[in-house]
Amino acid sequence: MSDTFWFLGGTVEVKLPGHAAQGRAAQLEFHDPEEQSPPLHVHTHEDEIWAVLEGEITFFVGDEQYDLGAGDVAFGPRGVPHSYVVRSPTSRMLVTFAPAGIEEWFTRNGTPVATAGELPPPFDLDAAIKSAGEYGLKVVGPPPVRVPRASDTIPSGSADPEELRAWNQGIQEEFRANSGKVGGVFKGSDMALLTTTGAKSGNPTTTPITYYRDGDRILLIASNFGRTRHPAWYHNVRMNPTVTLEIGPETLTARATVTEGDERDRLFAEVVARQPGYAEYQKHIDRVIPVVAFDVLKRRS
Repeated sequence: MSDTFWFLGGTVEVKLPGHAAQGRAAQLEFHDPEEQSPPLHVHTHEDEIWAVLEGEITFFVGDEQYDLGAGDVAFGPRGVPHSYVVRSPTSRMLVTFAPAGIEEWFTRNGTPVATAGELPPPFDLDAAIKSAGEYGLKVVGPPPVRVPRASDTIPSGSADPEELRAWNQGIQEEFRANSGKVGGVFKGSDMALLTTTGAKSGNPTTTPITYYRDGDRILLIASNFGRTRHPAWYHNVRMNPTVTLEIGPETLTARATVTEGDERDRLFAEVVARQPGYAEYQKHIDRVIPVVAFDVLKRRS
């Protein structure tokens, strides 16, 4: 355990010391508890690359906020204020510093871990901040606060229309700002923005929705989060089946077909095998949840 140190309530393990890479880089592995968040700070000597191995961590880099999970990577350039906050019960990340040198500050201000089961000792943050300047590290503010995002939750069955509109708008903004990727409860899901023509109003309406594939067709499930009524977009496509779908960087023109009978049941079962939550929705409502298939007519980037 000689290369592992208690630091700010978590542990830091030196995986690659700077001398082993001729001073070009150093690599440390951080194990942090929930809500771990160092003060906002700036590195003047080195860049950082954060690779999340386990857990959920939000990184703040300048004015940007990134919600990352296992397998995700972010970059922190020197000279830009940054920090992070752990959002899962525990987390583990691999941090690469280039060039090396800052790892000496961590070991200088940490306490060596003697045994695997010991509790963390008190951490002297003031002493760590006082020595930071010797390594080109500047503390510029308190730990940042994560701004909640629409994707953190799914609207409840009692959400009123205004709450749903605000949620929809928040998901759309996150989708378009991240080339079609949405985090939070939708992390790892295939998300689309569906724009339909209102059955009564004739106005375009955009809805964020999870999509699935059946060969070349795109499938949307009209679950409406388990509500007793079909979603508005379902009524719209029955009246006006030509729609726009945004998927990743592409915008598609597609035509909707409401599946029926055995085909609907087959497709619903296939989707439930991937996302069992739809089966739970169906158990608690009397309406049959529709499966709508979309054939792509035109693509554009």
